[in-house]
Amino acid sequence: MVAKTLLEKLDTSCAHLSLQESVCHQVQRIISTRMYLGLKPVFDSWVTGFGVPEIVEEYANAGNDHDEYREILRQKILEFEPRLTDVKVKSLNSYTDRANCQLVLQLAECEIEEQFFF
Repeated sequence: MVAKTLLEKLDTSCAHLSLQESVCHQVQRIISTRMYLGLKPVFDSWVTGFGVPEIVEEYANAGNDHDEYREILRQKILEFEPRLTDVKVKSLNSYTDRANCQLVLQLAECEIEEQFFF
């Protein structure tokens, strides 16, 4: 039996999903949730630290900014989705109104490659 995360327990719509679909659904939730860094919290708790920073505000430039943001995405996904053993952020594209990334998710012996929009 696979243990479900808290969000999946609260969301009964996940009951019919396969493990791969469930993980992808959860990853989409993580990268779609924003953590605004304007006033940084004194501590990084599960409440204040959930989500990823807004890419448009601090990481809109290409190059080193995108490298830093890819690493933040990787760390946050691994932190909040315990079923994954590794995450690779292959690409990151940002526009004025939206962003997307190509992720490779390692789930046990299975590798999932998926594009996410946020």
